[in-house]
Amino acid sequence: MGFISAEVKGILGFSFWRAFMFVVAMTTLAGSVLSQPAFSVLVAKESGLLRDARALSVAPDGSIYIADTGHQRVLQFGPDGVLLGEIGGLGREHGQFQWPIDIASEYGTSIWVSDFGNRRVERFTRRFTWQGTIELPSSSGDVAGQPGMLATTAAGDLFVIEQDGQRLLKFNPLGMLQAEFTSHKGTGWISAAKSLAAQSDFGVVWADEEANLVRHMDVFANPLSDLGRGQLHHPWLVALGERTLWVCDSVGMKRAEIEQGEFQTVLEMRAMYEKGIHQVSDFACRGDSLLYLLDGREGRLWRVALRPE
Repeated sequence: MGFISAEVKGILGFSFWRAFMFVVAMTTLAGSVLSQPAFSVLVAKESGLLRDARALSVAPDGSIYIADTGHQRVLQFGPDGVLLGEIGGLGREHGQFQWPIDIASEYGTSIWVSDFGNRRVERFTRRFTWQGTIELPSSSGDVAGQPGMLATTAAGDLFVIEQDGQRLLKFNPLGMLQAEFTSHKGTGWISAAKSLAAQSDFGVVWADEEANLVRHMDVFANPLSDLGRGQLHHPWLVALGERTLWVCDSVGMKRAEIEQGEFQTVLEMRAMYEKGIHQVSDFACRGDSLLYLLDGREGRLWRVALRPE
């Protein structure tokens, strides 16, 4: 073997260490860049399609339905943001609306629309053929109850917040009232409901902005433990994935495994604002890494891939 002086060994060792640390730093940087969320605009403000849009829902085939409240209509978009169809116009006929404020299309072949001003919930096929109407039973007087937020399950159940009496109503797939949960029962949860989501196995959840919690009950209206205590800050929107609960609060978008309940921030509000998302009116999740965000103030629909390929 050739003789290498201690000085040369030191120089070689130092150079190797510098090269090694450089590779580690670049790998870490590359990983950080690759893990950054990818934002894309599906519906632009310049299109003029959306005005004071309040809600969106993503169907199993990837179609996106938006309650375009300011234009008194419901729009259907493809997963790429291409407009596929619409229904609406101000009025009381079936297929007309007066302030549609929520929509549910996550399960089955129907979409449900909360027609706030007309005090009814309308049911349509995915191609906007009218299928039926539900008028909520009144909590007092002869006027039908006023519908607010909606949620459906894979079993076909429909949950509706009735705002006049602050009740949560459950209807079966035939549109028949099955159960009722009011603010006068239990701890008075319903009065603070901001958003609603449901899943047959997990139950029904809604955001309680005042208590900094997500309220939780089963599909039979039995109260379960609150979620997110000490982890949420003014939550106002919720969504359910197959295995995850999503919440939008003043910090950003948060996600928790529904079996564990520990929330992690996956998208900060600051990062969204820097991209131009000024108001999250509603959102929907697809799997664990894809979000659709509706900015009603700016009239934009965003797609955010949290783990872009």
